Amino acid sequence: MVTSDQKIKTFFEGSIFDIDDENTIDTFLKDYSDQKVIQCLFDKLKSLSTERYSDEPSWLLGRIFGRSSNKYSVDTQLFPLLKTCTLNEKKVYLNFLSGYFDYGEPDVEIIVKIAEDIAYIIANPDDLKWDLETIALGIEVVFLAYLSNEQLFHVDKIIGNKLIQMLKTFKAYLSSFFPESRVHQLLLREFNE
Repeated sequence: MVTSDQKIKTFFEGSIFDIDDENTIDTFLKDYSDQKVIQCLFDKLKSLSTERYSDEPSWLLGRIFGRSSNKYSVDTQLFPLLKTCTLNEKKVYLNFLSGYFDYGEPDVEIIVKIAEDIAYIIANPDDLKWDLETIALGIEVVFLAYLSNEQLFHVDKIIGNKLIQMLKTFKAYLSSFFPESRVHQLLLREFNE
């Protein structure tokens, strides 16, 4: 007999990627507490950080959970982990957030905090915590969250303007250090001055 814990772990190991219908996923997950779902998600993300090809699965998980962003608020729960995780885990978490913000409604303060952390790392480089690729990925997450949810940043003009200024600073940074990055090209199109 398969226990409830085994069912949800098995679900996160593969079934979740095979289901296109968000209602089917929601129906399955409603039998579990929010805390259990988040724990299984974080366990899956952590396990992805040890795999060679983790970008797409972590991004797909982000899109799946972005559709349920108002139920789980994964971004606010994941943010503290970005400060204490390994570099590989950070890349998986950022890929997840990239997919999450594509569909989900972000916590605006979390986006600004991620941007502030990136600005700090740029000013105080530490390759063990954020290498150039991770910085570019983090900038991409912030930029995509801004683009997908621009109306949220117009509600609070001070926060919106602050984020736009940081994105322009990130564009200048990437122009010097990583001009071939995808996010640099996106920023050039958005902030072509």
